[in-house]
Amino acid sequence: MKDLLKIIKLKILNIVPVKLRYKQGSRKNILLFATRRGGSTLIQQLLSVDEYTRDINEPFQLFNTNNLQGKIKLKLLPDKFYSQYITLDETEEKQVLDYLRLLLSGEYQEFKVYHKADRTVLKIVNALPLIDIFSKNLNVYTLYFVRHPIPQALSILKNKWGITAKAYLADKLFCDSYLTSTQVEFCKKIFNEGTYIEKAVLSWCLENLYPLKFSKTEKIILTYEELVLKTDRVINYLSDNLNISNKEGMFHIIKKPSQSSHLSLASTKEAILKQEKREIVGRWESEISQTDKSKIQVILDKLNIFEYKADSILPSKSLLLFEDETL
Repeated sequence: MKDLLKIIKLKILNIVPVKLRYKQGSRKNILLFATRRGGSTLIQQLLSVDEYTRDINEPFQLFNTNNLQGKIKLKLLPDKFYSQYITLDETEEKQVLDYLRLLLSGEYQEFKVYHKADRTVLKIVNALPLIDIFSKNLNVYTLYFVRHPIPQALSILKNKWGITAKAYLADKLFCDSYLTSTQVEFCKKIFNEGTYIEKAVLSWCLENLYPLKFSKTEKIILTYEELVLKTDRVINYLSDNLNISNKEGMFHIIKKPSQSSHLSLASTKEAILKQEKREIVGRWESEISQTDKSKIQVILDKLNIFEYKADSILPSKSLLLFEDETL
């Protein structure tokens, strides 16, 4: 209790003990771009396994702002519709980059309070179209993590989460830059008249459109499917290419029973351990009708998303780290 009171007192005085302050080291920080409900919790844990690495989850999430982190976000970030950072004007871009630099410098201890570290992993799910802006202006490694749209959309449905497509369709600059007028009208029709699963897949498509089709940033592209089916090889690759020293710890995370409240994380780990990998990757097929598959394929085709197909559980070879092997 005395220690707790001491920390509270220090916090009130805005004094953080030197030995507990964040100080950037020589290793580049890591930006993890991912779609929500796509397996990002596990990859976030793997990337932040080293002893002096801290992870910051969803720095652009503005839905819950009553805590200290939320108040900082409201103070430093431009307010964006539905908490989606899609396009920025010049002033907003400076504001957002300044915010990120402050986070990465350790300026705000509210993000991982009293956590001694010298490297940061940022998991970003609300700003995928800004992947090039962030990577260009920050000295970081960039990893784009993606999963098949159908299981991701099914998870959105199960959790009764909102449809981000409305924010993308309301962003005129995004629509004018990356969609044809015909595609915009199609998307609006799906958003206004489609089923929940169609709207959720539409959200996936719009969120991932820029990193999949337009991004020029040098980055690692990793699919959930390849992580599950080629776990050992993927871990070795990430360790070698992202300067993560604790490779043994990465394997331990996979083998350790999950304490997470995310059931999907626990089931993924269990499947990997039991070698039921294709089952965990493809079990969504039994949860969706052929009619829905056909409707989803129309959405993918209309938006020129060829990296995944509704009738296949696997991504195209263009998304694979190891194209020399079949999944």
